[in-house]
Amino acid sequence: MLPGVTSGVAEPAPSGDLILRAVSGPLGGAPLTPPATSRVFARPSSPPVRPADPDADRGGVDWLLYRLWEHCDATEAQLEMVKRFCELYSRYGLIDELGDPLPLFRACRHCDSCWAPVPQSEVPRPENAEVSVPWIGSSYFIDRICALAINSNRYGALGGHWWITRGHIRDLRAGIKPRGGFAYGTGSILAAIEASLHGQPLPEEPPNLDLIADAWHSTAFQESVKCAPEVGRGTPTGAMWQNCPSTYLLEELRLLQPRVLLLVGRTDVAPRVLDLIDATEIDRGDHFQRHGADLFGSPADVFSVNHPSWGHWKQSYPELLASLKRSPALAG
Repeated sequence: MLPGVTSGVAEPAPSGDLILRAVSGPLGGAPLTPPATSRVFARPSSPPVRPADPDADRGGVDWLLYRLWEHCDATEAQLEMVKRFCELYSRYGLIDELGDPLPLFRACRHCDSCWAPVPQSEVPRPENAEVSVPWIGSSYFIDRICALAINSNRYGALGGHWWITRGHIRDLRAGIKPRGGFAYGTGSILAAIEASLHGQPLPEEPPNLDLIADAWHSTAFQESVKCAPEVGRGTPTGAMWQNCPSTYLLEELRLLQPRVLLLVGRTDVAPRVLDLIDATEIDRGDHFQRHGADLFGSPADVFSVNHPSWGHWKQSYPELLASLKRSPALAG
């Protein structure tokens, strides 16, 4: 069984209206038609194309879509979004004509400059250097909260964000705080933003684990940098920071159409993302920033917080709550 994948009964999904704008990016392709509300939480009645070896530990696009359908109870809307991302990455040359992901240190247009300073001993194995489609929570199409972090830690697989995030949700549902602090810290902030979006009371203390799991279901999650050297925490090179967000991120956001962006890394992720979008600062604290932005013609709230490493998110949390009390999410 894949990491973070369970074969149990699907969790109940909240009800609500689907809000998803049609988009058409400069890379071409048909506009993304908003899925009907019934598709948001509906599992397809028939499976995607069955791959040659559906029980393999890893594979290409057909394998991923089938595994998400078979083991992750992915809905029609989730599968459609994942398919769109695979098509996007194919146009960038990161997935070949057979649907197999290629190692980023060979396939990305910036691979030479990004990996030039990295010793060969710190170059990952090809199977750990694939582009990863974003995690798309089952409620994302209602809340449209998108979290962006730095990069993966010594891991990269086409479905990697799905395996990892589902593993975190599984632990949270079992009353276990996921190790490392990232899923709990980021999830606590996501839960506060989600409560504000729905006009619910803000949790003065970090919320309980079930509410954090719910928040991850309302979120799309992606890394700002695709690559990760196999050393330390996989810190990106300067060229990776320079090239990756400016090459891929706007097209990814164009597909996701978020109305809330959470930038998980106030001093590293936030400056790079804010340079790419039309944003105006509307609030700040010592460990927190908030911007209003226009994303593809629609308003968006952009929150920048400390990265959860070593618990630094706890310094951002009360400042986030104070800002949401002054002006609820999407009201500022």
